[in-house]
Amino acid sequence: MYIVVLMVVVYAAFNTRLTINGTGNITSTWNIEITSITSNITGSAYNITEPSYNGTSATFNAGLIKPGDKIEYNITVVNHGSIDAIINEVQAETKGSSVILYSLEGIQNQERLASKGSKTRY
Repeated sequence: MYIVVLMVVVYAAFNTRLTINGTGNITSTWNIEITSITSNITGSAYNITEPSYNGTSATFNAGLIKPGDKIEYNITVVNHGSIDAIINEVQAETKGSSVILYSLEGIQNQERLASKGSKTRY
């Protein structure tokens, strides 16, 4: 019985209240976007409509007439933010003939884009 009472007294002697007051502010900004699209045309290929972009989405519509025709689209992505960004995933959606081949080069999934940096995807 005396041991329990002693433990309570010792605990009460060493028990103090710690109060932490403060505020936190985040001053960083995140702002990544597509800023331009250019195209390189080979053969009789042509742009059915002019390439366009809005934020993080780009649209282009290519016309290919004969074998060997191709259009290479160069899409530039800029990180206007004050912190580095990770390009989570680059997606491409194609419509049209299954015999049209395409490839994506330049920016890779999970790639880091430095603050105020830019990268072009081909």
